[in-house]
Amino acid sequence: MFTKTKLNVVFNIEAIITLHYFEYARDFHFSGETHDFWEMVYVDFGEVGVVAGDTGYVLQQGEAYFHKPNEYHSIWSNNTFSGVTIITFECNSSSMKLFDGKLLRINDTQKQHIAEILEHGSRTFKEPLNIVDQNRMLLSPDAPFGSLQLIKTHMEQLLIDMVQCGMSLPKKQRISKDHLHKHKEDPIVTKIKEILNNNLCGHISLDDIAAQSGYSKSYIKTVFKNSTGFSIIQMFLRMKIDHSKKLISEQAYSITEISEMLGFNSIHYFSRVFKNITGISPTQYSHSVRRKALL
Repeated sequence: MFTKTKLNVVFNIEAIITLHYFEYARDFHFSGETHDFWEMVYVDFGEVGVVAGDTGYVLQQGEAYFHKPNEYHSIWSNNTFSGVTIITFECNSSSMKLFDGKLLRINDTQKQHIAEILEHGSRTFKEPLNIVDQNRMLLSPDAPFGSLQLIKTHMEQLLIDMVQCGMSLPKKQRISKDHLHKHKEDPIVTKIKEILNNNLCGHISLDDIAAQSGYSKSYIKTVFKNSTGFSIIQMFLRMKIDHSKKLISEQAYSITEISEMLGFNSIHYFSRVFKNITGISPTQYSHSVRRKALL
């Protein structure tokens, strides 16, 4: 008589929310967010700073950090060019408590799992893996058989290997409080970005922004520039271009239609702004999406 051995599942990845590989410029800064799922940040090269709640860390090449659900977090380049993998996922397994606030050194086996996740992701999802402000990954119509399950299993193997190898680094605050405060976004800046985001497909004046924020025009201009390094108009254009990249990736609209949707006066002006910000033209970006290239 045979006896069945029930399989104990210590990690069950129920969903992948986003899967990204970003190359950050020296001056990159993401203001911060919270969400109700896990996020893993892995530094492929360079060095980044992260905020986790009220604590800041510098992540060096080969290190990773796990942000638990509903934890405020932000990230920025630490004055270097950097390559970063960010994976957000849903996992309600009790074993995930082992990763709460963990700073880890990634070994070669774990790096290979991350590489496999990115490789399968680039073949499974429709868009390139560097689309910013993305809240949904669209499946490619020609995704290979079982590719989502391969992402799931590699992610689960990655977590298991991390626990087995015990690669956790000493948990210590590695950024001074003054430096940490510098990277926490001013609430006024956050409010202005919300206003801009709500008007991406149109126009809004500085007078309107000032009225909606409850501060004078001169004050918001000064605070925003000092905090972000960009003028409000420069940031508005960058946000429009980021949104245009998402629209281009969806391949549902022509470049001309996207230009009009985002309120640009002409396709020529849109193309010029797009190239100034991204380094390539909208057409080149569209071609790269079709080739599944990582820009």
